[in-house]
Amino acid sequence: MKRRAWPLAVLLGMLVGALALSSLPVREAQAGWQITPTPTSGRRTLRIGGDWNYPPYSYTTGDQPQGLDMEMARAVGEALNVNVEIWQGSWGDVRRWLEEGSIDAVAGMAYSDEREKIYDFSTPYAYLSFDLFVPQASELKGMEDLRDKAVVVQRGGVMEEYLVRSGLAEQVILVENAPDALTLLAAGRYDAALLNEAQGHYFLQKNPNWRLKALGVDSPQTVRYGFAVREGNQDVLNLLNQGLNLVKREGVYDRILENWTQLYQPRTFGQALRTWPYLRVALFGLGGLLLFTVLSLVWGATLRREVRARTQALKQSEEKYRLLVETASEAVLVSTRDGRILFANAASELISGYSLADLLQLRLDQVVHLEDYEMIRTAVSQVLLREKKTLEAVRILTREGNIRFVHIQAAPIDWQGEQAVLSLVTDVTERVQVEERLRDSERRYRTIFQKTPVGIFQYDRDLRITRLNQRFADILQAPPKRLIRMNMGELKDQRVIPALRAALEGREGFYEGEYQTTQSGVQIFVWMRTAPFLNDQGEAVGGIGMVEDISVRVKIEQALRDSEEKFSKAFRTTPDSISINRMSDGVFLEVNDGFTRVTGYEPQEALGKSVMDLGLWVSAEDEKLLTSRLRESGEVLDFEASMRVKGGALRIGQVSSRTVELNGERCVLTILRDVTEQKRTQARLQQQYQQIAALRDVDLTITARIDLQEVLRTVLEHITLQTHAEAADILLMNPETQQLTYAAGRGFFTNSVQHVRYALGEGYAGLAAQNQHTVVISRLSEVPPSFFGGIDLAAERFTGYLAFPLLVEGQVQGVLEVYQRSTPDLELEHVSFIESMVNQAAIAIDNAALFRKLTQAYDATIAGWARALELRDYETEGHSERVTEWVVELAQRMGMNGENLAHVRRGALLHDIGKMGIPDQVLLKPGPLTDEEWVIMRQHPMHAYYMLADIDFLRPALDIPYGHHERWDGSGYPRGLRGEEIPLAARIFAVVDVWDALHSSRPYRPQPWEPERIAAYLHEESGRLFDPQVVIEFLAYLREQGELPSGG
Repeated sequence: MKRRAWPLAVLLGMLVGALALSSLPVREAQAGWQITPTPTSGRRTLRIGGDWNYPPYSYTTGDQPQGLDMEMARAVGEALNVNVEIWQGSWGDVRRWLEEGSIDAVAGMAYSDEREKIYDFSTPYAYLSFDLFVPQASELKGMEDLRDKAVVVQRGGVMEEYLVRSGLAEQVILVENAPDALTLLAAGRYDAALLNEAQGHYFLQKNPNWRLKALGVDSPQTVRYGFAVREGNQDVLNLLNQGLNLVKREGVYDRILENWTQLYQPRTFGQALRTWPYLRVALFGLGGLLLFTVLSLVWGATLRREVRARTQALKQSEEKYRLLVETASEAVLVSTRDGRILFANAASELISGYSLADLLQLRLDQVVHLEDYEMIRTAVSQVLLREKKTLEAVRILTREGNIRFVHIQAAPIDWQGEQAVLSLVTDVTERVQVEERLRDSERRYRTIFQKTPVGIFQYDRDLRITRLNQRFADILQAPPKRLIRMNMGELKDQRVIPALRAALEGREGFYEGEYQTTQSGVQIFVWMRTAPFLNDQGEAVGGIGMVEDISVRVKIEQALRDSEEKFSKAFRTTPDSISINRMSDGVFLEVNDGFTRVTGYEPQEALGKSVMDLGLWVSAEDEKLLTSRLRESGEVLDFEASMRVKGGALRIGQVSSRTVELNGERCVLTILRDVTEQKRTQARLQQQYQQIAALRDVDLTITARIDLQEVLRTVLEHITLQTHAEAADILLMNPETQQLTYAAGRGFFTNSVQHVRYALGEGYAGLAAQNQHTVVISRLSEVPPSFFGGIDLAAERFTGYLAFPLLVEGQVQGVLEVYQRSTPDLELEHVSFIESMVNQAAIAIDNAALFRKLTQAYDATIAGWARALELRDYETEGHSERVTEWVVELAQRMGMNGENLAHVRRGALLHDIGKMGIPDQVLLKPGPLTDEEWVIMRQHPMHAYYMLADIDFLRPALDIPYGHHERWDGSGYPRGLRGEEIPLAARIFAVVDVWDALHSSRPYRPQPWEPERIAAYLHEESGRLFDPQVVIEFLAYLREQGELPSGG
């Protein structure tokens, strides 16, 4: 017993000695830390700023600056033998003084990437760590519990940036300082506060009644802390760094830190010994313990029984830790260098989806995403070199093939005699997804902020711009770098200042007017609205504003005012009559001087009387029709009617009227123009047009001629193929009915579109035509089906619609409609392409209309030629017209149609055009012709061929002029064709011509034949001179028309 007791006595003696040594006063620890500089003349002065309410770093007691920052500033000044002048104020004031150059440096600024852009930092003299402060009754354990919590941080601090970037907290509350944060937390308004650790503990010691506690979590960041100077101020920065080196070398630096905050600062072992003299005492104790350990080896036998007892305890402890690993919420893996998995706990199953048995058969490269495996392999190599490793957001593949993100903490481990890697794996998929959503949200916000067409800016209480978008810089015509932090109170143009200050007073501000731009000095017109920017206490800490450049709008409004003035002048001075009447009774309310010139009535004679009182309308029906149209559509254009002016003279007036609202009463604005002389001129011009149209160059007209349907189909095909339009159609304007009707379409599921018919202003197509503007409807589901004239929108599944008016020189030729089903809105280049196609379609439609008019002019000319030939040849009047009509009718009965009938008509009219080449002495000879004269006469079909063959327009009509004297048996001339070699049109004409000739009086045959006799002649010559089928059809036609008795 005594042998076992003596080592315990030695141990107790050493411990008592160590305690006695530790109680001795340490002279070095109590030594003063002030440095006495060597006096010099003309000492330099450094102006250093600090926060007056940031204990224990910088604050004011009475009028004396206190705190770590202030002591460090004075110590540096003493070391450098310079005077230090302390400036204390709010944090915003201190930063502003530095930027303005009022002070040389700021003592106590935390480093961040954003601040490094505008400041230069000294060597750090402290490191800030952060802790989570919560109410004492709170169940929060750490940072991971903040997902759905509201956390208070200091505005502009590094923890604000950290929480926003990481997305750990659901709501981030910004306050001006730590006391505000802890006060709000103590009041129970929020869940936690993330603050500087030393500062938080400082205030908790001062205010124990707050009933708050620090969780002691690992600091999210350790931030460098030191002096800051303006960017580029190397002179002051070098001086401060030199002073810091001096105070560190003299030991003053460590004592200041120990005295104020005990802040974390990486130190060498020697520094630790100098800073904490008690550590030396502890080392003496450690030496004693080592000595005791050596002595205790001699006592080994005595401890065997205790070893056996400890072994049993270790087994129990091992079982306990195994149970902890098996039940841990994080996955625990042990793997080898080559990736084999040696151990996995139950949580590994939940994360990976594999069973434990499957996991132990796998390698890491079968679980880790291929793109991340190289990183894992490198980390394993480093861990096996006895380094710990932490990996963020590593992708793994679950058994189902899904990707999950994990956080891995890895350390080396000896596993059953083999080097291995112990990995603690945490599923962070939700956190990664939340961070990604946060980044997406921030990107969207920034995109909206930067791309909005309105200028947006934010400013503080000193009217300094703290944030702006590009549009704001564009409006002020200055680069953003120049505007940021600019004091708007110093703007050249002070007219906007009241609106800015209104927001600082908690009110909305407004300004609209001229503004002189910042850089170029150009005068523009702006619209600006401001509102307060509030902190959590509802105090206005700044303002936010929106600005629009309304110069264009102001110019338009001025143009409108000028236009109104011009209209007023025009109303009074225009030569046309302008009047305003009440719709209800037609009483004149206002007339201009032109009314007197057109109607003869002075204003005093007309005002207060109606149109009917003055008797201007010659026809009451015209007045009723105009009124009816006005009530239906509200507008009537170019309505022509006869009118009776003062004195009784009749004139032709052109009326354009529109209903307007004046002082709450419906009225009619009417422009009346005397077009009597114009109508007479038009009549003369129309006659000249008919003459000129007959002489137009035939070749040019034929070259311009196109197949309209083919053009329309091509236009629609290109539109549907080259754009996102699924369907399109073209509606043509009927100039007589003023209605839009279907002409061509593509891409429709049903044929309902082929039956649409719109009047001007009816449906969207009618609106496009009436207003001559494109109509765009993005959501057809919100539009009544009646706007689409019976189109089955449900069956077609249309979702979008565009209507383009087809215009040529201001005249509506039709409307192109484009439909969409599921595609997005048409892009700008597609719309431009459609508009180009619309112009081509409009020109084609217009060309087709012009071609029809030209064709009519040609046909009129041909008819005139035919009448001239009749007169020259002494044929019966009307012979050409009668023969032509019968020939066309008979050709249609025998299967000819379309354009061929038009050529038949022209050929019939010009059947004897070749006789123009026959001399009068032959053509007009009253008696029989000689053989030589018959040779000349029979040349007229050849003359017709030579006259018409070179005219493209009339070449298809040559069948009759060139072949109407051919005979079925081949006895005709000029080519001696036989049977069906003779063109059908010529065979038809030969029969009809003989009928009309025999049925008419001629100089050589005063009495016409009877119809029965002519029919008998045709039957007799059928198969010899005439086509038998043509004879049968013609006689049947005559019987139907009553020209030939049924039995004839």
